[in-house]
Amino acid sequence: MRTNRQIWSSGKIRECGVLPPDFLQRISTLALDRIISMEESKETAFIENTCFDPIDYFEDITGVSRIEGQTLQRIVLFFTAKSAPYILSKPLHGSQRIVSKSEEGVTVSIDVIPNFELETVILSHGERVRVLEPEDFKLKIEERLRGALG
Repeated sequence: MRTNRQIWSSGKIRECGVLPPDFLQRISTLALDRIISMEESKETAFIENTCFDPIDYFEDITGVSRIEGQTLQRIVLFFTAKSAPYILSKPLHGSQRIVSKSEEGVTVSIDVIPNFELETVILSHGERVRVLEPEDFKLKIEERLRGALG
């Protein structure tokens, strides 16, 4: 997978001594540009992927961090008139739909599993975006903004 000029590799980790046993069943995503060194395993042969569909796995998220157990949510955002052209020409996610447009701005919805990357993208729009729904995600963004103020 490629995002923001980075190349990522995803797969299941079969053995990793220091991690808890439940982690072994999850998908691990690694940024290839951050790998310092690698060596071929003499103990474990490569196991071809026959059950993991990366397109399906990453379809419902922004970025590469999928939090197991989280569910799909409709996020509704209002972007001011200054940000509207940008957000309409470069959607936040493939599910983005226009809810309404006015001289003040544009309201869009996206159907995603909320994660850190989504929060970061929304925060990058500063005062030009407002989270309208759902309330728990709105509170999460508010918490991040309060944390930035100290």
